[in-house]
Amino acid sequence: FRSAHKDGKAVLADHKLMAVSCDSSSEAHYVAGLFGSSPCKLTVASYVLSTSTSTHVLEHIRIPKFSEDNDLHMRLSDLSQQCHAASASGDAEGLSALEGELDKAAAKLWSITEEELKSIQWDLANEIGEGHSEDDSDEEGAI
Repeated sequence: FRSAHKDGKAVLADHKLMAVSCDSSSEAHYVAGLFGSSPCKLTVASYVLSTSTSTHVLEHIRIPKFSEDNDLHMRLSDLSQQCHAASASGDAEGLSALEGELDKAAAKLWSITEEELKSIQWDLANEIGEGHSEDDSDEEGAI
């Protein structure tokens, strides 16, 4: 297990960590890519407090079983790896472009139209965190 580093110091999770068992690095990046996508972020943000996200999100986000034979699964995995590399190198512009591609691939997996994806991205950028309370949560449904 390798730890993340910033400025020569090990980075540790504050208090919440979600571990998902994967059989390969490709599968792990596939899962990470889907969790990092705008559709997933918006779904999770719409019903949990940012300080209390837990593994129960796995019950509400439909992640198809990974297959190396599935081109879309491999595309998501590759984009996730590229996002991690861009982030590690500080390439904010490249990361933003890659995240857009990741969103498109995730949208394809979940049959989200281009118009719906744009709305999701707008909501995530402009609305999350404004006026949401614990009472607003709705744990029904899944993408």
